[in-house]
Amino acid sequence: MIALGDEFAHVEIVLDPVTGRLTAYVLDGEAERGVRIAQEDLGVVVRSPSLRIALAAVASPLTGERIGDTSQFEADAPELRGIASFDAVLPSITVRGQEFQSVPFNFPEGNEEE
Repeated sequence: MIALGDEFAHVEIVLDPVTGRLTAYVLDGEAERGVRIAQEDLGVVVRSPSLRIALAAVASPLTGERIGDTSQFEADAPELRGIASFDAVLPSITVRGQEFQSVPFNFPEGNEEE
């Protein structure tokens, strides 16, 4: 879990280790509910292997979410197949009008202290 601000919001990153599909969910401060954001993609910069990934906004007829108004983002990153851990940065994300830049995290640890 990646905390944005002082528990203002969270981003949960999920990696399918077989396919390399990376999914990000933008969540509220309690990490209980999805928070729709206006971005059409969400960037992730992986340090090793050196990789820039643009996760595309996902529309969902079930929830009514659409591109530019969604809480889910996905991308295929075959370079991450079989990788259990990596360090990365969210370059920029805007949630409920508040912008966060250069947010470092570890997958799967996140950036929160237990």
